[in-house]
Amino acid sequence: MLKKYANAGIKSLIVIIFAVVLFFAVNIIGNNSLKQYDLDLTQDSIYALSKGTKNIIQNIHEPVTLRFFYSRKASNGYPVLKSHAERIRGILAGYASASGGKLSLQIIDPETFTDDEDLAVGYGIKGIDLGTGENFYLGLAISNSRDDTRAIPFFHPDRQRFVEYEITKAIYDLSQQRRPVMGLLTSIPMESAPMMGIPGLGGGQAWLALEQLKQGFDIVNIEKDSGKIPEKLDVLMVVQPKEFSSDILHAIDQYVLGGGKAVFFVDPYKEGVGTGNQEDRKFSPEFNKLLNVWGVEIAPDSIIADRKAARPVQADAEGKGKVDYIAWLNIGKEGLNSEDVTTSILKNVNMATAGSISDLKLSGMNVTTLIKTSPESMRVNSSVLGGAPDPNKLLSSFVSENKEYTLAAKIEGKVKTAFPERGGEAGHLAESKGNINVVLVADTDILRDDTWAQVQDVQGYKVVMQNGDNSSLLTNIVEFLSGSNDLISLRGRGAASRPFTVVEKLKKDAEQRFLVKEKSLKDTLAATEVRLAEIKKQADAEAGDKLVYKSQQQQEITAFTDQMAKTRKELREVQHELKKDVEQLGSVLKFINIILMPLLISLFAVFVFMFKRR
Repeated sequence: MLKKYANAGIKSLIVIIFAVVLFFAVNIIGNNSLKQYDLDLTQDSIYALSKGTKNIIQNIHEPVTLRFFYSRKASNGYPVLKSHAERIRGILAGYASASGGKLSLQIIDPETFTDDEDLAVGYGIKGIDLGTGENFYLGLAISNSRDDTRAIPFFHPDRQRFVEYEITKAIYDLSQQRRPVMGLLTSIPMESAPMMGIPGLGGGQAWLALEQLKQGFDIVNIEKDSGKIPEKLDVLMVVQPKEFSSDILHAIDQYVLGGGKAVFFVDPYKEGVGTGNQEDRKFSPEFNKLLNVWGVEIAPDSIIADRKAARPVQADAEGKGKVDYIAWLNIGKEGLNSEDVTTSILKNVNMATAGSISDLKLSGMNVTTLIKTSPESMRVNSSVLGGAPDPNKLLSSFVSENKEYTLAAKIEGKVKTAFPERGGEAGHLAESKGNINVVLVADTDILRDDTWAQVQDVQGYKVVMQNGDNSSLLTNIVEFLSGSNDLISLRGRGAASRPFTVVEKLKKDAEQRFLVKEKSLKDTLAATEVRLAEIKKQADAEAGDKLVYKSQQQQEITAFTDQMAKTRKELREVQHELKKDVEQLGSVLKFINIILMPLLISLFAVFVFMFKRR
């Protein structure tokens, strides 16, 4: 009987050893042989290519080379960078695999002072100093058979959501045979603005935002009385629809329904010297006829004031002091959509007397906020601004509505025409062929030079000093819309690194305690310094010697020193507890994931095996 159980035990041990060997063998073989297959089991499909990307690379008509410059050796010791780089390499391998041989991938490790580093620099790839004496490269150069090149200088970890978009857009731009064309339809003279904004005073220059846009686009001006939109536009830009005829509004409607992409800047209160009366400043309310069928609306008689985002202006003509002008806004990162490619990289955007966009919640419409106010905002009737608004008066009457207002939005969905009565006309579309792609901004002053930049003439050269990313916002929107529908369909992907919420909560709780202690220490320090200064002054007056202190003074100094030491000790204890909690939690999670779970699975397998044997 004992011999029988001994033999069974030996057999069980052999089975367990065989299972362990098989486990490692399967992982090694799978890691080396299954890379060619596109199997992404991550929650947000962070490695699988989107359908839009596959459509674009399948329509490439010539060989394209992807040169991925990745300083693999230099990344050792930097696990976050290494993980980010390996993810990009995996995505690029997916591009090559899905292209059917049209894309070839080269992975180059540009070590310092080598030809590979010179090649990277020649393609415009940027290296960053990691403090080790070596430059770290993580960029991509894309070239075709004609040696045309597009480069992504550096894949920043903060932009990992948009890696696929950046790569696909570079490939798409490289495959285009012409410069994109933008149609400009505006009631504001942006091409040759009057000097100082005064009508009739010629000689002004085109707006800077428009000038910078011309570097990448051919611009076709459209007369608002023409009644038609030119064919073969890549994108249409409409600025302040004012006194637009019914024909041109219908032409815009049909252009959008036919699949044309467009960006609209619509302002309820247009700034600028010589603008005219109240009615001249705002857009034509008839334009809401178009916006309403797209599921949105802009109130023509109100602007948005934001206490938190207010920009300071001179309080009076003499320049004595400044006051926050709550109608002029500086929207920071918290008001810019970090999940959208058009706004994610921007730091701040300046706006002036902007309106708000209301989502009408139409079925099938998707309205994505790009720019928003803080909750410390309120709606203000534009009539209170008058010809010369009073910032002090506006600020004194501010009452927060505790509501965030949308200042710019992306609109998508299938819509019907705003002009059903013209259904009998030839070629009239009753509804959109697919989802429309429109961006709406409730402000035109966002484009004006003095809103976001200062221009100075230095020895005959025009020097631009930016205080806002307004021009970059316009370029991002127009470049995004000018792409194909496949490119527009790409969205920000899930992040490869997922937040450790429990650890983050521990850190925040400890940091909050740390900040409270720190504030207490600073308050105590300030109060004690004042008291010491008073005692010192009194001692100098009485003894005439700055180095002589009475017993009371020495007690004050001793008490202060003891309190400083005690508070610093408490601060160290808070930091120590934070580190201890995080390390303890990390150790527990490592034990669970690395030891406990595999052990439990193995024991369960042995139990099942023994149960079946019995």
